[in-house]
Amino acid sequence: MKRADKDKALTGEGVKKALEGLRDFDLGGLTSKVTYTPTDHRPATKTPIYMVKSGKLVKVAEYDMPRKPEWLGL
Repeated sequence: MKRADKDKALTGEGVKKALEGLRDFDLGGLTSKVTYTPTDHRPATKTPIYMVKSGKLVKVAEYDMPRKPEWLGL
């Protein structure tokens, strides 16, 4: 929304355009980097799995789901 507002386009279409411009956007490390495109609104293909050990989050696995066109219903 900050990106859309910066472009003076704080509307549904403006927010959509701003999101579709995100490429490898880092959300601080807890998730994989996020990418949206005009044809694919899935934010990421990798899903990290964490466990709490001794009061800390520890990454124990990561699953990668490739972007498959058939999953988009195209």
